[in-house]
Amino acid sequence: MGADGRFRTARGQVSAAQRDALPGRDRRWPLPAALAHLSGLVAEFAGRSGKPVSLAMNVPPGILVSSAVVDAIMPVLVQLLRNAVNHGIEPSIFRVAGGKPLVGRVSLDIRLGQHAIGFAVKDDGRGIDPEEIAVIAVASGLVGLEEVARLRPAGMQALIFRPGFTTVTGPAAALHHGNGLALGEARLAPLGGGLTLQSRPGKGATFTAFVPRDLGVDVRADEGASSHAA
Repeated sequence: MGADGRFRTARGQVSAAQRDALPGRDRRWPLPAALAHLSGLVAEFAGRSGKPVSLAMNVPPGILVSSAVVDAIMPVLVQLLRNAVNHGIEPSIFRVAGGKPLVGRVSLDIRLGQHAIGFAVKDDGRGIDPEEIAVIAVASGLVGLEEVARLRPAGMQALIFRPGFTTVTGPAAALHHGNGLALGEARLAPLGGGLTLQSRPGKGATFTAFVPRDLGVDVRADEGASSHAA
């Protein structure tokens, strides 16, 4: 099943007992308000990286979410946005040489499905090269040559979700556990959610974090659409 297929067919596996035990399950927050601080974080990540980056957020109208949804998804979104700026967006000199705009573009799009809500973090950066990922995974001992030989390109890209995978090299690698994406997947999976990836080398990448709607997602039809760019 493809990356989008996992989100579209997600039906939520949160039991009634789990939902009852979740803090703040009955209180709902407007989703734009819950996401508002992310613009400042992206600006901070961009400043530290020395890259000009813009963030656009697109939220369908009237979505209200519980504290359980916010608590589950927010650490994952912060990680995905940090990765988009630090690893996805190329330095300006390479973007201009490749015919791209000087300013890197990152977006957060909310996708409301019948059974799940997805948070898609997209960048127009370098993308994820399947063969490069496979080489790193083999060199790190995370996967064997025989397994890699059986993988399609999407499967090679998915190796970045393996615990311990990192693109950091040299002395810094010993201090970098490489569990960011694996931890995100581990955080969402027990709630019936997960992470998906779509990418074309040179064209950018889209990571979608999703959780079941019955974790605490409502839609109020009397509110207007929300969009924000920074």
